[in-house]
This record gives sequence, structure tokens and C-alpha cells, in this order.
Amino acid sequence: MSNRKYTVEFKVNVIKMYLSGNYGGINKICEKFGFPSTAPFRNWLKKYMVSGVTGLENMTGRASHLNKGRPRINPLSQDEEVIKLKAENAYLKKLLSLERGDAKN
Repeated sequence: MSNRKYTVEFKVNVIKMYLSGNYGGINKICEKFGFPSTAPFRNWLKKYMVSGVTGLENMTGRASHLNKGRPRINPLSQDEEVIKLKAENAYLKKLLSLERGDAKN
């Protein structure tokens, strides 16, 4: 399995050859250029039909879908963190005392 990188110009030229109809179908084009399968060319063709040449440019980096979900809030200062933890601790102590049956507070 080879991980060859192809330039955008090469991809556009191959797609234009296919679209001209003079070089046969997808299988013939892939044979001519020595692609191990038709999958890369089919992906290029789909991207070209949807987005044009810009769709063929390599999109490297983090996927944008990783940014979905609840947005992150600004981190708390140390003082705010201490107040939050003290309140959480008091809540848990009260809950524990209620579960044990203590009716003090």
C-alpha cells in the first residue's frame, strides 16, 4: 500500500482527461496512471464536482468536527476554584450526613 502524494495540478489534469471522455472510463484512467485502486480517483472526482479545484487541495491538520459540543468556559482563578471546591465539599458532607440519618444540619 503506497501513500503517494499527488499535486493539485496532477489531480486536475487526470480529472479533465476523464471528463473529456477520450480516455475511457474510471478503470482505464486508473490503469493508465498506475493507481492501485479506483478509490483515490473517485474521491478526487467527487471533491472536484462539489468544490472545484479548492476541494482537491490537501486539508491537513485537526478535523473541524472535534470542536463540536459544549464550548469550554474560561478557567477559574485559584480563589474561585477554592470557593467552588469548598461549596462542593460542604454539599457532599451534607449529603453524606443525610444518607446516614444524621439530622444535625
